Amino acid sequence: LIQHEANARGKNGKITLVVCNTVQRACETFDAVKKKSGDVSVELVHSRFRPAERERWRDEFLSRKRCEADTNRIIVATQVVEAGVDISAGCLITELAPWPSLVQRFGRCARYGGSGSVFVVDRGRDEKTAPPYSVEQLESAWEALQGLSGVGLATLEAFEESLNESQRTQLYPY
Repeated sequence: LIQHEANARGKNGKITLVVCNTVQRACETFDAVKKKSGDVSVELVHSRFRPAERERWRDEFLSRKRCEADTNRIIVATQVVEAGVDISAGCLITELAPWPSLVQRFGRCARYGGSGSVFVVDRGRDEKTAPPYSVEQLESAWEALQGLSGVGLATLEAFEESLNESQRTQLYPY
């Protein structure tokens, strides 16, 4: 909530996107945020919702037309927001994830221009905390993040162009 409040309201409203790696953590985070949210709209998005509920999300809060100047919303989600979601959050808080997932998540911040804040939370990179990802995937992503000063399009393109074949294969094993 502190980061959301610090997020400046722009022409697309005040939107914070929180991306968790598991449904359980997303639900726990949602419950904690909802208790303290006051007049902020808080939404939960994950893969265990039924298709009818998921269809409603686009109309209610997961589309460009719902990023309006008077919007004051926190969306707590899982990986389901990595692709096919057209929103522009002024603040992105994401758990550490494999590099391709992080790049997709970064693309939801300041998507329509301007600037935003990105926070990557490292909950651990061991066998207990890494799932659903592998320790190696998280280690590679963490190492890549250490060399970045930002996650804008130009910065990410320059970073990826600077990678040698071995580094690229480590970040993009598939």
